[in-house]
Amino acid sequence: MAILQEIQAYLSQLNGLQLEEEAKGLSAIIQLHLTGENGGNFGLRIHNGQINTGAGYAKTPDLTVTMSAEDCLTVIKGEADSMGMVMSGRILIDGDRMLAMQVANVLWGK
Repeated sequence: MAILQEIQAYLSQLNGLQLEEEAKGLSAIIQLHLTGENGGNFGLRIHNGQINTGAGYAKTPDLTVTMSAEDCLTVIKGEADSMGMVMSGRILIDGDRMLAMQVANVLWGK
């Protein structure tokens, strides 16, 4: 399966997902900007204990996360630590870094 299709499949699995109790107070609109040949843009909304995802651009995101599609897939698969990738500059965060850490815990468990 191609990289972008694997990412889309993962995001589709998240769509409508009810969050664990500790994440239910989280509210955020996230723009996921994937670069490179397999890149694309996705909007994610976390609100009232639920995640909604979709292709395209999020309106007024609280957080924009930029990385290559290849790096995104390695994070999704658990082969890389998202916070380590932020520290090395492979993942760029535009917005509240504390919110980014909370979102990473919800999306990737790290």
